Amino acid sequence: MIGHHDQRLVLQDLEQLSEYYERLYNMELEVDVHWDEDYIVLVNHPLPAGYATGQIPVLLPLDGFPFKPPPGLHVPRQSPATPQLARSYVLFQDGPPPYSRTHDLVNQGWSWLCLRKKTASGDGWSWDYKYTTGGVDSLMSLFAVFDAENKRSL
Repeated sequence: MIGHHDQRLVLQDLEQLSEYYERLYNMELEVDVHWDEDYIVLVNHPLPAGYATGQIPVLLPLDGFPFKPPPGLHVPRQSPATPQLARSYVLFQDGPPPYSRTHDLVNQGWSWLCLRKKTASGDGWSWDYKYTTGGVDSLMSLFAVFDAENKRSL
C-alpha cells in the first residue's frame, strides 16, 4: 500500500492535473482514488474531437510510485475509443507480464496501454521519462504528455 507521504505527492499531482483540465477543457476532473489497492481512476479523462467518445476512464496503477514510474495506463477494453488509442500506442489486451499486479486489472476488463509511443517508422520507441519533479516522475506531466499525444495522433 502506498504510504501517507507518497499519497500526498499523488494528491498534489492530481490537484495540478485538475487545474490543467479545468484551464484547457473547462471541465472538472473526476478521480476515484483506491489507496488500499494502489491505483487511481481518472473517470472522465478528455479525448480530443475525432475520437469515438469525448472522454474515457483511465486507470493508473501506483505500484512502487514515486520510486518507480507508473507501469502504464489502463483503458476500458470495451470503450469505442480504445481501438483508436491502439493505433498510436502499444495496447495489450492481455496486459503486462503476469508477475505484475496490474495483470489482475486486465482480467477485470481493462486493457494495458503501454506508455511508450510508437515511432513513425515503427522500428522503435520514443517514450522517455524526462518529465520529472524533484527526480520523481510526475503524474501531472505523464497525463499532460498523454493528452498532447492524443491530440497529435488523430
